[in-house]
Amino acid sequence: SEIPHSIIRPSVLTGNTRTGAVRNFSGYYLMVERFLAAAKWSAQHGYKVRFPNLTGTSNMVPVDQAAAVIADLATSNRLTKIVYITNPAPPKTMWVLEETLDFLAIKKCIDIINCDFSTYAKMIKTPGEKILYHLGMHMSPYWSLAYNFPESALGENPINSVYLSRILQYYREQTDHANHESKN
Repeated sequence: SEIPHSIIRPSVLTGNTRTGAVRNFSGYYLMVERFLAAAKWSAQHGYKVRFPNLTGTSNMVPVDQAAAVIADLATSNRLTKIVYITNPAPPKTMWVLEETLDFLAIKKCIDIINCDFSTYAKMIKTPGEKILYHLGMHMSPYWSLAYNFPESALGENPINSVYLSRILQYYREQTDHANHESKN
């Protein structure tokens, strides 16, 4: 049809770089939700929840940066290719996990064991570990593989400790508010 177009391939979208805000708690936030549930089980039953050492990277991209790239493509008439909106230097998955567990103050409930996810999949699991396994079996390719996306439309990695704290604080505020509303 010769209509100008582009295929836009964003990575895992996370909160706004300034406010932490995001419309949909998916991707990374599903992991946060599951780790909180596993930690709750751990506290109730007195067992640490085992989880494998993750060797890959977490290709997270703030939603405002992805939106800026899309807006620029649309307004500059450069709609002629596949555009990857990925993190050009994604952080290590274990770093993201450690930072997340620290922020949530649940590190004492999780025991990172020295095995990969395929070995973990074969282990007998407690109910708390099953909470993490069911999410992990879908996410393990992202968490465990050293995959490099084609060249990104983004120039730098904005994911650091301050950013993770900001998006987790927003998540906490929103989920606390939603839990409070559902109780009333």
